[in-house]
Amino acid sequence: YMLGGTPLSGSNTATVTGTGTIGKADLSATGTQVYDGTTVFGGSNLTVTGVDGQSFSATGSGVLSTANVQTNQPLASVSGISLTGNGGAQTGNYNPLATSRTSVTVSPDPILVSGTMVYNGTTSMPGSDLSAQAYLASTNTSYTFALTGNG
Repeated sequence: YMLGGTPLSGSNTATVTGTGTIGKADLSATGTQVYDGTTVFGGSNLTVTGVDGQSFSATGSGVLSTANVQTNQPLASVSGISLTGNGGAQTGNYNPLATSRTSVTVSPDPILVSGTMVYNGTTSMPGSDLSAQAYLASTNTSYTFALTGNG
């Protein structure tokens, strides 16, 4: 770089030259997905950001340390995730995504409760008139639960 300008009257001027290195920046990733019974975290569930609002689309998958519901936990592995820059963002300007810069949440899988009964003047319904189901997309399996009591 060269610094220069018009010298003031009676002042000395100097030319300074030097070199510099611009290092790569770090990426951060956050994401949420619904519990599916596996340790696979879909890349499409991630929001990956760099500096100045640059963003990246993620494909592939990362690995969770546990298949359970969790909040703000790092991924155990990001080796299966590929990134593509959006709007001119370039992956070459960044260090590879590191597990320490990830924070993901696995939310509970919802359970659907439904039932039908003839109106009887109360707001209570026997559990035996209700059914509850959950569906795990990862295994293409539906689970049915028996309900007891009144509610």
